[in-house]
Amino acid sequence: PDEFFDAATIGKMREMNFFAEAGLGLAWIHGSAPKAEDFVRLKKVAFKHALCAHGVPRRETAQQDYHAAFQKFFQV
Repeated sequence: PDEFFDAATIGKMREMNFFAEAGLGLAWIHGSAPKAEDFVRLKKVAFKHALCAHGVPRRETAQQDYHAAFQKFFQV
């Protein structure tokens, strides 16, 4: 969290594991309903860095970090 979050929001976001590094947001998963095969296709794309809408940029290890998240959430 940063200075733009209020205390109530920080608590709720922590409950949702929103601040996890290289995570997949539960609200996004719920609202978008991605399928495991979407991540199987994405795993075929080579990348090293990631600039995301939230959090700090993932540098050097983005691919490995996100592949771990895909495995955690979608077993792919």
